Amino acid sequence: MEYMYFNNAGAGIMSPATYKTVLDHMALEMKIGGYAAANVKSDEVNQFYSLAANLLNARSKDEIAFIDSASRGWNLVMYGLNISKADTIVTLASEYGTNLLTIYDIANKTCCGVKIVKCDDKGIFNLEDVEQALISGGTILAVSHVAAQGSIVNPVIELGALAKKYNVTYIVDGCQAVGQIRVDVQQINCCAYITAGRKWLRGPRGTGILYVRKDAPIHTPQIDLASADLVFDELGEVIDVKIREDAKQFELWEKSTASLLGLRNAIQEYLDFGIENAEKEIYEKANYIRKSIVNNPNLSLVGSEVSSSGVVGFYVKNPQSENLVKERLEKHNFIISYICDWDCPIFFPKNGIHYVFRISPHYYTSKEEIQAICQLIQEL
Repeated sequence: MEYMYFNNAGAGIMSPATYKTVLDHMALEMKIGGYAAANVKSDEVNQFYSLAANLLNARSKDEIAFIDSASRGWNLVMYGLNISKADTIVTLASEYGTNLLTIYDIANKTCCGVKIVKCDDKGIFNLEDVEQALISGGTILAVSHVAAQGSIVNPVIELGALAKKYNVTYIVDGCQAVGQIRVDVQQINCCAYITAGRKWLRGPRGTGILYVRKDAPIHTPQIDLASADLVFDELGEVIDVKIREDAKQFELWEKSTASLLGLRNAIQEYLDFGIENAEKEIYEKANYIRKSIVNNPNLSLVGSEVSSSGVVGFYVKNPQSENLVKERLEKHNFIISYICDWDCPIFFPKNGIHYVFRISPHYYTSKEEIQAICQLIQEL
């Protein structure tokens, strides 16, 4: 059975070379053990940090940590901010469900404030509303670069300018951005930027990148022997805990070297393919699909009709028809994903539907596959 893959916003397809990188290292671990294998590959492991810094335009590889997911990175940063009752977190109505859970959990534990900036049905919001939220007490601005549910790309550079103007801590979740559009953390001017390896970068599951600016007021909420040391006095008594100052303070000793090397290879392949080339391919394919959705009067597009995001979301105007649409897509072997109300709880459409259909082509998606899914969309 031949499948047509359109779920790169969930997990991109690993290339044969990335797959081989992971398998080869696992084979080496079978031969000489995990620790010896990591030592053998130490140069390649170190190259990951340099490549990731280059990918995001970080000032130094010391601002990069390897993580197992964007959600883990978001939690490390948010719980590492030492938020108190005096703080207020500002975010957007289109924010991803996991990120909102973290924000409200912190609010429940610390009694800090939370301000949600309203978005319209296309995910567009007024920058003046964000500015007003910061003026009226916002101390932390935490947003996604690209939304998970549709064609929404937030103006992270403009938001960064506001954060700088009002001296607030600025956190950006870029798990749906890196690998499909250019990301420059210097331009964005964020304190931390988080991304997943498994999505548009086409790395293995259980991988990600955490960027933390050197002067950011963020400190790891967890430590072990990889990130800290005990400090002893002359008599051998413990007097302190010394935590490393670079971004690796957010890592623990145990991590999958095979997965890290797989992500290193995936990043290199993406850079070799060309960021501009990937942007162009994804832009053209995703917007072609959007046009088919907009031209079908039975469907509603989530977000803008033209977008730089490869995330294409739509829902049916008649909720009674959504299961039929789902069956048609699955019958024709299209692999897509479905966004439920817990994925975007504030922004989710209120017309009684149960899910948003999410289609996400990549640069390797063929023209024939694009034509096939557009043909089906026109018939829905």
